[in-house]
Amino acid sequence: GGGRQLWGRRGGAGAGGAKAGGRAGRGAQTARENGARGRQAHAPARVGPRDAVGIHILLVDDDEDDYVLTRDMLAEVPGKDYVLRWVSNCHDALEELTGPHDYDVCLVDFRLGGENGLDLVREAVGRGARTPLIMLTGQDDHAVDLAALEAGAADYLTKGQVSSSLLERAIRYAIERARALDTLRELAIRDELTGLFNRREMIRGLRGEMARGRRYRAPVAPVPPAIDRFKTVNNPSGHPSGHRGARCSRVRPRAHPAPQARPPPFR
Repeated sequence: GGGRQLWGRRGGAGAGGAKAGGRAGRGAQTARENGARGRQAHAPARVGPRDAVGIHILLVDDDEDDYVLTRDMLAEVPGKDYVLRWVSNCHDALEELTGPHDYDVCLVDFRLGGENGLDLVREAVGRGARTPLIMLTGQDDHAVDLAALEAGAADYLTKGQVSSSLLERAIRYAIERARALDTLRELAIRDELTGLFNRREMIRGLRGEMARGRRYRAPVAPVPPAIDRFKTVNNPSGHPSGHRGARCSRVRPRAHPAPQARPPPFR
């Protein structure tokens, strides 16, 4: 209930006819009317009021008509401003997810031509992508559902069962869960008093730097900072003043500039 159904069902004897009928109808006609054929469809398409702050969505799907239908469904959601970008293959999707782009959510089709959406989810999560990923598939397959969640997907939707309201809710829930996980992640790695990395995260980072130093044969030296005579602030003024002093005197590590190449020997 609530919202028009998004995609036609895929799979089974009538899957091709259902999808072809959808393409031959409104989806393909809308694509032609908007001149969104070929590479032009990969550009961001804003859905909703242009003066509002948008929810940025990356759609990974090899079917342009599904892109057009997704865009139109998002436009039907009241009170929301979506900025939708479409890519059709795993390579471009990884560049978007691991690059400087900031997406609130990513919709990933299970079938991407000769590629697999599950592999994309695993690779993106393995590379540290923080964008929540929602897997889309044409068939209701419990095994794929479990595999998607194990790979790191935030949700799993069957195209033939998705309406605009259900899609909006899945996007909203995925974004809220991602924000909650980011908060928990920060609490797990940050010192509550100073806001700096705690001991566990510092050891993890140090191990990574030591491994990188061995790989590039570069020296690594940890430099632990210390505050001298801190009792002269903490004891007379009390612990709240000491806490404020610790926060004001916290040391932020800064990256050193890369060493310059040595000049050629004088001859």
